[in-house]
Amino acid sequence: MRAPGGSSRMRKFRMTPEFAPQKAVWLQWPTLRAEERDFVPAFVEIERACCTEGEVHNIVLDKNAERNAKQKLTDAGVPLDNIFFHIMPYDSCWSRDNGPIFVMKNGQEHILNFGFNAWGYAPWGPYDKDNKVPKRIAELLGISYTQLQYVDYNDGNKTKDLIYEGGAFEFSGEGTVVGSWAICQHRNPHLTKEQATQVFKDLTGAHTVIWIDSVWPETTAEKADNHTDGYMKFYDKDKVCVLGSEVDGPSKEAAEKLEQAGWDVYRLPSGFRWTFMNCLIFNRKVIAGYVGTPMTSLEKETMEELYPGKTIIAIEIGPMAQAGGGVHCVTQQQPK
Repeated sequence: MRAPGGSSRMRKFRMTPEFAPQKAVWLQWPTLRAEERDFVPAFVEIERACCTEGEVHNIVLDKNAERNAKQKLTDAGVPLDNIFFHIMPYDSCWSRDNGPIFVMKNGQEHILNFGFNAWGYAPWGPYDKDNKVPKRIAELLGISYTQLQYVDYNDGNKTKDLIYEGGAFEFSGEGTVVGSWAICQHRNPHLTKEQATQVFKDLTGAHTVIWIDSVWPETTAEKADNHTDGYMKFYDKDKVCVLGSEVDGPSKEAAEKLEQAGWDVYRLPSGFRWTFMNCLIFNRKVIAGYVGTPMTSLEKETMEELYPGKTIIAIEIGPMAQAGGGVHCVTQQQPK
């Protein structure tokens, strides 16, 4: 099915914000790729924190990988009662970017899928298996599925998959989306901003799409460090926070554009690390990572102010962060 840019049809998808009640979280267990082998301890702690809040679903490559994952969890004292395993092919563990986007379609649970191409840089692949994960999960769950596409008017009006990553946009729940136009344009050079805006309105039910044009100094559009989930978050109803807004780049642009749209932006203090911004809200808990130094008093006070009444879990994610990601990057939530 196609969700075309520029469509005037009635929107039929509705996205649930991350801070709303969640049924499950999905992860792609670290593979044997050299850069992922050391992620396992962090995955164990993520699943320890999540399994009390809802179902935890692991994608694993084969029976041997399933046995190894269960052994790692069991050895660490993590109960398996609420943890599930599903065998299917995939390439990497960054499920936020290639994984399914759960929405409601006409009142029924549904999966949307962007095309995925290893962040627009083939050497970071392979990615063909990752690209098919959302469809396979839809088949596993027995729910309907839509591949997000657009018409390329500069290439013979061909219908093409819209290439994007789940970590490169944020949804407020009330109808505002913030996304990286720099990344979207890099992945889809012939896609117009008007087309992309309509696709995002269609897939979320939003009324406003705020595009971030800039990238961080000394980086380029294809880099995943320009993902929105590294510098901003809609953390509760009608509440948004932004990190690093004093520095020229996407964060400052996001804060300014949100304020222009009427939002009261919580500008996070200097010294607050991006790994705490890149957290997962999963029902009564908020799970975030750190590298080396555990949560500072500043970070603890800030997280408690952002998420009153929730338990803040901080885990060591050194190897994961060195590879460019955090807790949010390896998790994908499924709403109730």
